[in-house]
Amino acid sequence: MQPTVRSAAPGDAPEILRLLKALAKERGKRAPVLDEAGIAALLAGPVECLVLPSGGRLVGIAFLSPGFDPLRGAGMHLEEVFVEPDQRRHGLGRALAAAAARRCRERGGSWLEGRAGTGDSGAWAFGEHAGAKPLRLLAPMRIEGEAFEDLADTAG
Repeated sequence: MQPTVRSAAPGDAPEILRLLKALAKERGKRAPVLDEAGIAALLAGPVECLVLPSGGRLVGIAFLSPGFDPLRGAGMHLEEVFVEPDQRRHGLGRALAAAAARRCRERGGSWLEGRAGTGDSGAWAFGEHAGAKPLRLLAPMRIEGEAFEDLADTAG
């Protein structure tokens, strides 16, 4: 049977938070900064969460946000594709990625871009299996925390 991916609704926030906590634990990261109310608010904005329900609960999530490149045009950033460990190896991650590609195309986009940690062999294998090509010439740069606040407070 084909998995059914759908857009998340505000009522999915508790399950999305549960999956984000599982993702953080699996990767040895800190807990998500969003609570249920924050997730519900996020879903009302430009970020979309695709969910994969099964057996009365969510077993997979993927986040999409609009992207633009002046040379490639519109696309979407695909973030945090996560499927519960006991549900993996059944095509559910691919179903989430395929739904993300369709959503991107529906919105006039022609590319999806995601990131994987250099040591995350599972994510790299998943991406390569889906047809992703590494962008080895680019290195992400992030401004956050105190540096972000300082920059945002700069006059000009």
